[in-house]
Amino acid sequence: MSGTAIGFLVVEKDDREAIEIAVSQAERIVNNSGFDYVHDTGEDYVALNIESEEGKKVLAEFIKNTKNAFLDNTKKLRELLIKWTNKELYAKDRDLFRYICRKVGEYWGPDIDLYDEDGAGLRTKAEIDEYFETTKAGLQDDEKIWIVSVYMKY
Repeated sequence: MSGTAIGFLVVEKDDREAIEIAVSQAERIVNNSGFDYVHDTGEDYVALNIESEEGKKVLAEFIKNTKNAFLDNTKKLRELLIKWTNKELYAKDRDLFRYICRKVGEYWGPDIDLYDEDGAGLRTKAEIDEYFETTKAGLQDDEKIWIVSVYMKY
């Protein structure tokens, strides 16, 4: 069994409330994804203000991980499409072709490292940009965008 940290972007007034929402959403997506369970590391969860240097660094790492997983999977697909004909791929699932196709198109799971507060995976640069544009425009004076890391087992 493997594990990974995923990040939740949450709009709240304080970090405690942001953590509660992130952990709740992590537990909810376990039922809809390739994750087996939320792993309690025994350490307190930390919510970082997205405007802080550390928050920006953590956000950039989650974005990079999601992009790299996508690029790795599309590279594998390209190689398999060269190696096998469509007829051969249809006749038998060769080299986990269908599994890799699913991973490229998934909305949540181990290859998606960033989620919004509703548990929706943010898979592309456009989705991330739209999230920030929309969310920042609707922030109340006392609200902040937090990023909360949650460790998941799969």
